Amino acid sequence: MGTSHTYQIKSLDKDHTCARKTKNKLACSRWVANFVVVKKLQTNQKVTIHDIMDDMRKNHAVGITKGRAWKAKQIAQKIVEGDADGQYSMIKRYVAELIRVCPGNSVKINVDRPDPGLQPRFGSFYFCFDGCKKGFTNGCRPFIGVDGCHLKTKYGG
Repeated sequence: MGTSHTYQIKSLDKDHTCARKTKNKLACSRWVANFVVVKKLQTNQKVTIHDIMDDMRKNHAVGITKGRAWKAKQIAQKIVEGDADGQYSMIKRYVAELIRVCPGNSVKINVDRPDPGLQPRFGSFYFCFDGCKKGFTNGCRPFIGVDGCHLKTKYGG
């Protein structure tokens, strides 16, 4: 109104005739993965690309492509499950730390080398804490239990 910093609404049309635009370039795959897919993967292991697209459309009013949803799912799986390549590359550091903390710990890494021209691959990993060994010999239980862990990564095991 005039030279002052106030406004006056003279007419209001409540009915909108414009269409909503659902394409938003700011909803990149990393954002979708961090804010939508990670939560879904932590509670439910089976998340489809269509579930991600529907969730974005219903809860955030943003439409994303199948490619963006697929990439977001891949990023979220890497966040939730961890990077298997990175974990295998740090296993020697873990062994060194176990021995540094307590020299009595038993640690053994087996590697497979199917062809001399190829780099060695992880085969198996054994460790026994010194405290467990001492507890067993001092308590001398008549039962020995062995447990295994089946790896469910892209490398299997």
